[in-house]
Amino acid sequence: MEYNESNRQVLEELRLMEARLSEKFAGRCDSVERRVEERCEELNSHFTTRCDKIQDQVDVAALRGEERLIALEEMRTDIEQWRPDLIKRIEDVALEVVRVNKFFERERRAEPVDKPGIFGSYTAPPLRPPAGAPPAAGPYDHRFETFHRERESGYEFTPTHGPVKGPEFGPSSEASPWSEISLWRQCSTPSSNDAWHHWNFTDHEACAVLGVEDNISRYRLFPCFQIKVMSQ
Repeated sequence: MEYNESNRQVLEELRLMEARLSEKFAGRCDSVERRVEERCEELNSHFTTRCDKIQDQVDVAALRGEERLIALEEMRTDIEQWRPDLIKRIEDVALEVVRVNKFFERERRAEPVDKPGIFGSYTAPPLRPPAGAPPAAGPYDHRFETFHRERESGYEFTPTHGPVKGPEFGPSSEASPWSEISLWRQCSTPSSNDAWHHWNFTDHEACAVLGVEDNISRYRLFPCFQIKVMSQ
């Protein structure tokens, strides 16, 4: 009987210990399971949010690609619309270029004197010819001085000679009022031997001075006459 009682007590203690251990293991497993479930829920929500963001980005990229394709289609349509006009304008420009080339080929342009071009070189101006020997002395030991346009005043013109053949220009053969006339007069003072006196006369005044007929209006060549008087 005593043996049975002691065994019964041991069994009771073992049952109580098993019950306590079961409760402890159940509590520990419940806490671990709860933590695992919470971690799984966190991972699930994280990956779900991440996948949603990736899907949104893919949708936006696809939408942008479609918009770009639509824009390219519209651009192609616009190009097809104004392409004939552009081709026509290019052909017109090419035709004008051909015409301009023909014009420049036919035109004969003079070469510029002061602009030698890009690869040209400027040439030196021609040197002034040296002065010649003085002319021989004229009548009464007076030397004739040629007319220089830089030294004179009044009108500037180029004198011309009379006709080689045929009648003279003027109505009178005594004097020709169309040429340069030189006169001499005796001077009372010997210090003015080489003094030249110049006067500019109109055609009528020259006729009055020379004593010829005033018919020069029909044979007019120059607007004025220059008479040189050399004093002696």
